[in-house]
Amino acid sequence: MSRILAISDIHGCGKTFIKLLQQVGFNKTDKLYLLGDLIDRGANTRLLIDHILKLKQEGYLIEKLLGNHEDLMMKSVNSPEDLERWLKNGGDKTLESFGVRSYDELEQEYKLFFKSMLLKAEVDEYIFVHAGINNLQFKDPFLPSVVLWTRNWYEFLDYKWLGNRYVIHGHTPQEIDKIKTQFENFEENRVLNIDAGCCYTPEFIEKEYPNKNISLEKLCCVDLSNRKLYFEDNIE
Repeated sequence: MSRILAISDIHGCGKTFIKLLQQVGFNKTDKLYLLGDLIDRGANTRLLIDHILKLKQEGYLIEKLLGNHEDLMMKSVNSPEDLERWLKNGGDKTLESFGVRSYDELEQEYKLFFKSMLLKAEVDEYIFVHAGINNLQFKDPFLPSVVLWTRNWYEFLDYKWLGNRYVIHGHTPQEIDKIKTQFENFEENRVLNIDAGCCYTPEFIEKEYPNKNISLEKLCCVDLSNRKLYFEDNIE
């Protein structure tokens, strides 16, 4: 039986991604949606992208969406300020992984991979975006600046417009218990955040979010067809 699967915010955790797919039993009848932020912060972005390319070449069905980090990367060539902004958000780890000094130096295959990412995807009753939707304050439900960057947006989702559909997203890391609780209320709230903060190691949290007591460092996959969550610990 084919399944609709989704994973978000892998952030260069290629080894963890491969192990999670093994746990899920990903096969060629499934359709996997990757909800952006494949790159940055983690050490194995190239391993991740190479594995995705290999799976697609072998006939696995994978749809990849644009995240704010891919957007930062592709815009990093526009100015020194744009480059610095990307590097400060973990772009240095992506460059190290590919062994290059700038996005311009990436091989064409990788550039095409990133440039072909979608802003959103819809299948059956599911809407996939990276960060979220705000169509009460903005006329366009899929305004790029919102879809890639918004947080704390649930009150700005027009449920009349949404109807019987569901929104699946990432971008804002949260602990497993919160994801599970949200999943338990999925039918009522019709939104699900599957970012379990895979790249948020204790060292990263201490550096970026000092004095914040949170436990993340997991990668989440949701099986929407069978209403099941999978989690994998960061093994990078």
